[in-house]
Order: sequence, then C-alpha cells, then structure tokens
Amino acid sequence: MIGISNDRLFRRLCKAVGRPAWIEDARYTTNSDRVRHREVLEADLAEVIRDQPTEHWLRVFRECDVPGDAVQNAEQVMNDPQMAAIGQLVKVALSGEEPAIVPRLPVELSKTPANPAGPPPGLGEHGRAILREAGYTDAEIESLVRDRVIG
Repeated sequence: MIGISNDRLFRRLCKAVGRPAWIEDARYTTNSDRVRHREVLEADLAEVIRDQPTEHWLRVFRECDVPGDAVQNAEQVMNDPQMAAIGQLVKVALSGEEPAIVPRLPVELSKTPANPAGPPPGLGEHGRAILREAGYTDAEIESLVRDRVIG
C-alpha cells in the first residue's frame, strides 16, 4: 500500500521508483489529475514495482520518505510483533474450547474500550432477542421456527 495524498509525496514516489518523468506528465500533475487517471497510474506503478520483492520497495520507500507498507494476510497480522507490542491482540474465551487470540478494533476510546465483551455467540444464540428488537412478536418468531426459516 502506498500512501500518496499530495504533490510533494508524489514527487518523492516518482524519484523512489526511478520515474522522475512522471512528475511532468500532465496526467499526474496534481492530485486531481492522478485520481482522474488512477487506473493508468496504478498500471504504470505495477509495471515498475513488480520487478522487485516487497522488502526492496519497503526499504526504498523508507529511504525516500514515501509512506507505504506491505498488505498482510491474516496469518501475518496475527504474527506481527508490532501488533503484540501495541496491544492489538486480545484473548477471547470460547465456550468449551481453549481461548482464541484475536485482533482488537484499531481504535482507542476512553469510555468504551474496544475489547470484545465476551465470547462470540453460538449459532442462533441471540436470534430471538434480535428479532424481538426488530419488532417481531413471539408468535411471528415461533412461526418462523415452525416453517424452518430460522433455527
């Protein structure tokens, strides 16, 4: 992921990827131009960056002060030392099983912490309460159960 949100950062990116001519390219002169020609710019960038591994570009971007980072899959996120260091992984109890480590919401709220309140509900565990909250009567809910619309 490359975070280019202004002209100054775009100029740094052009130099980092060895394409200084893009700075003068009319399609890329301003952020509005780049947004308008996004598909072409993304294709041009892809052509350049595909020739080197992610680690190469992360190093180049750091050296050139270009905001960017690798997009991680779920396993990489769960094993990322930074996630643990900033407290983004929490243990959640599971009914009858070992606790699971899961990522927290990446926000900090002073009065309402973003940690899970408890284990995830079982299949259909809160279904009736949700339907009541949505305005269904007990008779309507029983009809849905009888007709096998819900379990």
